[in-house]
Amino acid sequence: MARAVRSKLRQLRLNLAAAQGREVTMKEVCDATGIALSTLSRIENNQVQSIEFATLVKLADFYGVKEVGELLSLEEIRRALRTALAGHLTARRALSEVTGSVGAVPALPS
Repeated sequence: MARAVRSKLRQLRLNLAAAQGREVTMKEVCDATGIALSTLSRIENNQVQSIEFATLVKLADFYGVKEVGELLSLEEIRRALRTALAGHLTARRALSEVTGSVGAVPALPS
């Protein structure tokens, strides 16, 4: 996931710089978003395995991206959903085993 997001975030920063007719530094982005410079640097240099959702939201807001999903490819969205769903089902299964009753397991969110 991080590789495609990284290239999109870097491109958004370069696009903003072109629109403003000046360089937009990572420090400027960090000051405006509250994201640590080291974090943004690792993202833009593809040195992260994953990116926190809250970080994506802050960056999307800064760059004026209406939906965080625009930063992700379809495959990245599918992978994230599979991971989230697998985690939820695992939690459901564990709760079911502990309670011994399927009825005690909360429903999947709609």
